[in-house]
Amino acid sequence: MRRFLLLIPALLLMSAACSGGESEKADVQVGDAELQAMAEVFSNATFGDAYANMVFDETSGLETKEAFIEDDNDPEGEAKDVERFGYVSSYEVAYFDSEGLINGGPVAMSVGVTLFDTEEGATGYMRDDLEEGRKSFSGTTELGTLLSFDTFDAKAGKENWGVFLRLKANEETFGVNTELSMTVITFQRGKVLGSVFVMRGDAKDAKADGMRVAKLLDQRMQAILRGETPAAPEAASGR
Repeated sequence: MRRFLLLIPALLLMSAACSGGESEKADVQVGDAELQAMAEVFSNATFGDAYANMVFDETSGLETKEAFIEDDNDPEGEAKDVERFGYVSSYEVAYFDSEGLINGGPVAMSVGVTLFDTEEGATGYMRDDLEEGRKSFSGTTELGTLLSFDTFDAKAGKENWGVFLRLKANEETFGVNTELSMTVITFQRGKVLGSVFVMRGDAKDAKADGMRVAKLLDQRMQAILRGETPAAPEAASGR
């Protein structure tokens, strides 16, 4: 959620859920190359035809501990958290389409993975992130006013949280008088957290899209953790 807060400040209210999964045993040593292999293959086509006009964010890629801290909206607090939980590095791909605010379509989406020194650190960071998300969100923020929220089990990873939010956009922030909807999913596989984010300029429920991509990311993460080289996910034609 910290990453999404950088994209859209004071973003979320969240809920955690547990989900069964396969063995967490990893056969390979995970580093930057493995993180890149997990996330870089996800494109707008993976999400589906509705996301075809989205443009790749050139800032996507690997993020070191130093950059992760510097980019946070609370660098001092984040510096303590990354040391406490053993953050190593992360890799994210993101896409944007500002026309979505006007046309009522996708505005932003991202797929990311984050590595920690230990499984316990990954779990602790995810749960702490949830609590910080709850604290950072209130009924009315610079984003707008909360209209409704729906928490859900994202059915990915050893543990996960998911949320779907509807907001009345702050016209001063976004330049339009519209509703916004946001779907956010985070899940854990061993020492790695996977994340999927979708923001739309309307009230459409994107949980199905987010969960489908989260499942693909989860499968890819598990394969790479086993030392395999999986094929890139197929485009979601017709969605």
